[in-house]
Amino acid sequence: MLNIRASYYFLFCFVALTHCHSQKSNTLDLCKGILGKHINSIISSDVKTIRNVPGYGEGNDAVRSGAKDLMNFNGVSLYGYFDENSNYLKNSVNFLFAKKDSIVACYEIKTYQTEKSELLIEQLYKFLGEPNFTGYFNVEAREAGDFNAKVWDDKTNNCTYLLDVSKQEHGKECWLFIVDNSKTYFYKRALGVAPFNKWEDYIEYKKHYKKPDSYTYQDHIKELTEYGDEYISILSE
Repeated sequence: MLNIRASYYFLFCFVALTHCHSQKSNTLDLCKGILGKHINSIISSDVKTIRNVPGYGEGNDAVRSGAKDLMNFNGVSLYGYFDENSNYLKNSVNFLFAKKDSIVACYEIKTYQTEKSELLIEQLYKFLGEPNFTGYFNVEAREAGDFNAKVWDDKTNNCTYLLDVSKQEHGKECWLFIVDNSKTYFYKRALGVAPFNKWEDYIEYKKHYKKPDSYTYQDHIKELTEYGDEYISILSE
């Protein structure tokens, strides 16, 4: 009788552990472990997504989702809507990749509510520490400490985090790009954002003059200042 009870006990434990493992495997953390993986290994088949998102250039593709299981960053949930009743402005992530291999080279996180945007910024600091660059919309914003851009270099994982922050009618909005440094084409997604309009020049300059890995975007801005581009330096640190 005791052996039968013991068998049921171990069977229960096995099922419980298997269930927990299954739940964990369907839940991502967007702060790491995404780049360089096949898109089908990141998103399980039961997660609702929008595939073939347009606007990412010929030969490239994207998958978008705001599913709760995907919207986690450094252990906290970014899941949410501005208005869930009307399915309006849902926080989401876009995974970008070349069609030829479906290996994620860049992904974008969008948050539309002030609470979730501030939570994302807080977790970026906790995960990555101090940024390598901070940008401001104007001189008054800099004096008030009201930034609109941040850049973090993650040399351990050979990627860059570029954060654009804006104030909209619905609240503070964040647009975070995480880019594989070896896939420079995908930086172009961020180049339309004003604080990063020197980013392509920075990448080419760093490559051409064989700058060390420690050479940051802010270092490049300082050099541009020496050549007369003072305004951008005034609006950054």
